[in-house]
Amino acid sequence: ALLDKSLHRVTIWASVLSCVPFVAYLLSVGNAASGLMLAFAVFTVLAYSVKGLRFKEKPFLDSLTSASHFVGPMIYGLALAGASLTDTAPLLLILGFTLWGVASHAFGAVQDVKADREAQISSIATVIGARATTRFAFACYAAAGALVAASGYPAAFAAVAAVPYLAIVWPHLNITDATCETANRGWKQFIKLNYLSGFIVTMITIWAAFL
Repeated sequence: ALLDKSLHRVTIWASVLSCVPFVAYLLSVGNAASGLMLAFAVFTVLAYSVKGLRFKEKPFLDSLTSASHFVGPMIYGLALAGASLTDTAPLLLILGFTLWGVASHAFGAVQDVKADREAQISSIATVIGARATTRFAFACYAAAGALVAASGYPAAFAAVAAVPYLAIVWPHLNITDATCETANRGWKQFIKLNYLSGFIVTMITIWAAFL
């Protein structure tokens, strides 16, 4: 949107072609399971925006596809390392991370309800409204924390990272479509909060590796 239209095509081609050698390498060093996961991750990235698919404009699928952009690489890494994705702990973490991604996308869409409707762009928030979307995001964050808490030691400690997200969404639970833009304050806090959450998860991962 910020680039001159004459640069759009070359930007898209540069984005696609720059990924090719990395995708080829990851496929060559992986196994069948990781290869399938990588293919799925690449597909969801394309499907989110590519003309004819545009999952970003399909309510609920938009939030789920956005979540897959975070969770897909995680599952790829687990598959590459030979982890069993059906074991309870990895499965709970995958589901928890997915709900976090769904909540984050949904809450981010709240601030754009009026603008998206004026532009005739569909999203989870334009369909069910700002208030219902915010409450849906709150419930997803809470469920994500509960799933991580049930994942076992030491990963369960990462559940504490869900609490600040609940805190920033809480003030907006009674938001209306008319006041949707006030959610931008919470969104800005969310962006900063990701650094804290990433730090917590990283430290726990390093601790688990030492254990």
